[in-house]
Amino acid sequence: MAESFVIALITGLVSSAGTIAALKTDINWIKKVQQDQETRIRKLEEHNHG
Repeated sequence: MAESFVIALITGLVSSAGTIAALKTDINWIKKVQQDQETRIRKLEEHNHG
C-alpha cells in the first residue's frame, strides 16, 4: 500500500514539474511575441508621424 502511494506521489511531482516547465516556456514565448508587436507598433507610429 505504502509503495504504491510513494510511486503515485513521485509521478505527481514529476508531472507537476513538467507542467511548470511547459508553462514557463509558454510565458516566455508570449512575452517575446508581445515585445515584437510593441516594436512593430512603434515603427508604424514613427513612420506615420515622421
